[in-house]
Amino acid sequence: MGTSSTEPTATMEAHHVYEHLENLAAQLGIFIRYENLSDSDAPARSGLCMVKGRHLYIMDSSTTLSERIGLLSSCLSRMDLEGRYLLPAIRKLLESAREKEANHGCKGVRTGAQR
Repeated sequence: MGTSSTEPTATMEAHHVYEHLENLAAQLGIFIRYENLSDSDAPARSGLCMVKGRHLYIMDSSTTLSERIGLLSSCLSRMDLEGRYLLPAIRKLLESAREKEANHGCKGVRTGAQR
């Protein structure tokens, strides 16, 4: 297994990476709900929103594991993770996602979930 942008290390399998990202989201108070957005009449895509005062990340269930890692990494990279322990591979992945957004001109909205 080689290294790619969604696979931080050759020793950490993609499903483990995603589990760590899901756990981090939960620690930040972000609930992840999986919905098939490709069947929607209105154009929709995965993303973070606020529902009844709670942070909800709606993940398109039709996305691949690699896409899910990229989407959730992008979201979590915008959160305040200062003082929070992360595995080095996960921290590197999130830093890479933050840099990628910065290089593409994305401003990255910070939310209250960062606390």
